[in-house]
Amino acid sequence: MKKLLLWSIALCTCSLLSAQVEFGLRIGSNFGNADYEGDASEEISQTLDSRLGIYAAGIFNFRLSDYFSIQPEVAFTEKGYNFDSNTLATSLSSLFNPIGGTPAVAEDFQFINQYLEVPILGKVTIPLGEKFQFFIDAGPSFGYLLESQLRADVNGEDNTVVYSKDADNSEDNDERADFAMNYGAGFAAKLGKGWLRLDGRYQDSGDTNNFAVPGTGFNFDSNGEVTNVSLSYVIRL
Repeated sequence: MKKLLLWSIALCTCSLLSAQVEFGLRIGSNFGNADYEGDASEEISQTLDSRLGIYAAGIFNFRLSDYFSIQPEVAFTEKGYNFDSNTLATSLSSLFNPIGGTPAVAEDFQFINQYLEVPILGKVTIPLGEKFQFFIDAGPSFGYLLESQLRADVNGEDNTVVYSKDADNSEDNDERADFAMNYGAGFAAKLGKGWLRLDGRYQDSGDTNNFAVPGTGFNFDSNGEVTNVSLSYVIRL
């Protein structure tokens, strides 16, 4: 079994070394989903909306044939939600005190989670003539939570509180690690020396992640589902 694994790793390494390599940049937006667990959950769940998040990545595409390639990426990504609930306003406003020496009145809340992610995707490309392509991709991604933020309009000004991902407000690396599966499809068009791509991607982390706001007694649960739409441009090295 050990020899088989070593031979498999060696074969994959040789295949990547002999592959045609493409490099590019991928820029897009995330749209996430969320659930709420706690007091007045029905009211608060009705006020939760997807928030537009940033996705920016560097791409290395190892083309093993005209139809199949391996594409690792290194990405900075934001996942979050908007909500505005009278039930939570009093508790969450206390996190922003004191603001200018007056009691904080907060509204229009945003929960934002910033990740460093490394997706590793298998990509199948179907040529549509010489200048167009259709592709599908799938594979895992490994993430690390860089920072969680609570933003709000406080007394008419934008303010941010940085908080921990877990209820104990710890810095445990295990709590910050994230694993997800990605499924996507898109089109590419020949542009200059490279290819311009437009694609959509669905990401499902499987497990529900908890985002607790310290001092409030409220927990927000992310169901780990994110939809991503992006543009990218890749050239052969």
